[in-house]
Amino acid sequence: MTGGSASRLGCGTPSFVVGVAGVPAYWLSDSCRAADPQRLVEGDTGRLVEGSTRAATTAVLAFTPVGRVSDGVVAYGASGSLTVGNAAYVLQADDGASRLVSHVEVPRGATPFGDLVAGLAPGLTDSLVVETGTGEVRWRLPDWSLGRFSPAGRYVVGIRSGQPPPLGRGGDEVGVFDAATGHDVMQRALPGLLLDSLPVWEDDDSLLLVAEDRAGRQAIIRLGLDGTVTRATPVGRAVLSGYRFAATP
Repeated sequence: MTGGSASRLGCGTPSFVVGVAGVPAYWLSDSCRAADPQRLVEGDTGRLVEGSTRAATTAVLAFTPVGRVSDGVVAYGASGSLTVGNAAYVLQADDGASRLVSHVEVPRGATPFGDLVAGLAPGLTDSLVVETGTGEVRWRLPDWSLGRFSPAGRYVVGIRSGQPPPLGRGGDEVGVFDAATGHDVMQRALPGLLLDSLPVWEDDDSLLLVAEDRAGRQAIIRLGLDGTVTRATPVGRAVLSGYRFAATP
């Protein structure tokens, strides 16, 4: 975050989500897997933070935020009852309340103004885009794993691999789709390359991808909306502490 600083709070994976310019960032803290079986029944308490506001959240698993909507943060995790299981939720910073996002089992992104959420449908083999206000499925995409929306919210990126998403280690094809309609904007095969994480948007016209070849070499590559591929970093050996993109914006 430009001009800012960050510190680790709690024992969960450090994660945060930002909205449009001038809107405070949200982050999660103290959100950890409960070690005591009794606490799994009662629910583990985490924190959703916006500026100086800290609201309790009931979390059996740590929430992972992926985007903002008008009344809170879209996040993946489990809330309240174990019978609900992992799903997409909207967490509200003012009182810690949560609500399910219809039809989405694993959320991957939300438009900057929070009107659409992209993610994996139940079964994890298809992706869809859902209107957050009505819960209506705007469009569905079989065999693709949709990820983040572009900064302006016009496009959404997806990957497709040889194994059903999201279980495949990497994807050899990247697609960009119109966020409102699902119409294909660009598809680019990356033969011989595996994706080590979901792509992120560099700006509205280009994506950054962590790619690894079959010899175990890794680099960040840039992919334009015209399908042009260029290397953004030197090639190095793929190691655990190598290039990685955050799971959230």
